[in-house]
Amino acid sequence: MSADDHRALLRDSIRSFVARHGGRGRARALRGKRPGYDRAHWMELADLGCVGALIPTDHGGVGLELPDMAEMLQELGPGLGPEPVIAVAVGAAGLLQCVSDSD
Repeated sequence: MSADDHRALLRDSIRSFVARHGGRGRARALRGKRPGYDRAHWMELADLGCVGALIPTDHGGVGLELPDMAEMLQELGPGLGPEPVIAVAVGAAGLLQCVSDSD
């Protein structure tokens, strides 16, 4: 599968998720509540590979690159999802890289 095919599949998966769960109403309903996101939706995003997107496969992640992550976030944006995808996916990958570099 080419990188373009992979990105198209990723876009379609995220677009489908947003169509099922997205919307301003859901985001507004979660505003001010703890933890501020829906755990069931978070688990589904994790199953789609969003959480481990930038983590290398040898560390249990999906092993995608920044352009793939950009595609993912572009599709998540219209859904106004309150789930902490950027903080976790990008932060975890960066932390893992720092730890790996110090070995």
